[in-house]
Amino acid sequence: MAESSPKRSTSGLRRVWIALFSVGMILVFVLAGIRFYLSDARLKTMIESQVSQAIGSPLSIGEFEFSFLDGLQLHSIQLGDKSTAPLAAEVKTLSIQWEWQNQSWTHIQIREFTIQGLALYKNQPTPSKPKTPKETDASPQSLQDIVLPKIPTQHWPLLVELQNIQIELKKLQINTPDYNAELDGLMLEGSLLLGDGLAKTKLNISTITQYTQIALKGASKLSLEGAPKVQINLTTAENENILFSGQLNLPMAEQSISLESDLALDLSQGLIDIKHINLGLGENSHLKTQLQAKKLYTAPALEIKSLGLQLDFHSLQPFMDIFEVPMQSSGKASAQIQPATIPSLNKEALKSLILDAEIQTEKLQVYSGIHRLESLDGSVILHYEKDSLQVSSQDLIFSFSNPQIRLESAHLKLKADTVLSDWISPQPLGKSQLELQARIPKTSAAQASISKIQAQLELSGPTSILKNLSAT
Repeated sequence: MAESSPKRSTSGLRRVWIALFSVGMILVFVLAGIRFYLSDARLKTMIESQVSQAIGSPLSIGEFEFSFLDGLQLHSIQLGDKSTAPLAAEVKTLSIQWEWQNQSWTHIQIREFTIQGLALYKNQPTPSKPKTPKETDASPQSLQDIVLPKIPTQHWPLLVELQNIQIELKKLQINTPDYNAELDGLMLEGSLLLGDGLAKTKLNISTITQYTQIALKGASKLSLEGAPKVQINLTTAENENILFSGQLNLPMAEQSISLESDLALDLSQGLIDIKHINLGLGENSHLKTQLQAKKLYTAPALEIKSLGLQLDFHSLQPFMDIFEVPMQSSGKASAQIQPATIPSLNKEALKSLILDAEIQTEKLQVYSGIHRLESLDGSVILHYEKDSLQVSSQDLIFSFSNPQIRLESAHLKLKADTVLSDWISPQPLGKSQLELQARIPKTSAAQASISKIQAQLELSGPTSILKNLSAT
């Protein structure tokens, strides 16, 4: 009797293995039967039919290859008619690859997600009748009501991981009654993990050097044509941080528009740290800033660390011609704003803002119609505090002419003190002061000229009087 116990144990294990083997074989036969019924041709037909009915545009798939073990490949995909459909797409190859042994009930892992030769077409027909604009709320939204909605984080029982993403945008074409645009050659690469809090993201968008082109032609003179440069990086880091950096360069008006940025968004704290933004027009005109925005979900506050503007009007002239600005200009101007803090965006907080800035001009010339600012050199200092604006300059030199009068190398000293809100209010209540000293070597009119003029002007009184004088 003592020897019967091991025999019974061995027999029991044998029955368990037989049962597992039987269940496995049944599953294999079931999967084989399903796969036999759902052949590639049948799956292809089902997908084409269901998608076409769902979106209202015909879907055509050239080749369809599917395997439970390693993935899916589609070739020669056509969605809609690219010439007439409101939205159409073409794809050379769509590949979704996985390894069956790496899948589980809690984790789906896609080893490779690739789209090659993606082309998107958007067509907008000419509207037959102008649409009646819908009535909107006339009351504008105040600045203090502008808050950033918090980006939700997801915690799913199932994680979805895309390890190797490659999407080639071969062509993006948009045709509307107002403009036609075409972009060729962008590549998106990276990885993505969904379901474990903030999406774990690492994405890179860049131009394809071999054939990237952009073309934009509108009803106006606005046009873009040439080879753009794009480099965008988006990653998520620990502690719910999103890091973004980008470089963009677009050819326009024989010049270029460029944008460089580097920023970090802390979702848990509601904070954006803009390490730098550089917006460029041409080679020598740019806007540079560095700032930080806090309390984005409740009461946004801004800290301006640096803000500088530099303009080269000669290089800006082609842009003015595009937008039909009736002006010819040359020379340079710059503005520098000192670090400042805006504790809140409500009106009272803005009134308590302290801001210092300096504006400089060098050989600035502006011609508009019969009026000609032939030169402007010098600097202006601005100080704003609690709705009070102070303006001063010690070395403004300018020349001006029109058919009635001509001023040559006039030297000005300026000092003004006013209430800023008075100039935007229909009923100004504050006071303003103005002191102006002028030394004009020569001024001439149609039939007379005067040399060596010195003048001094002082005005002090209600802002309403000066405002009415400026209006006339």
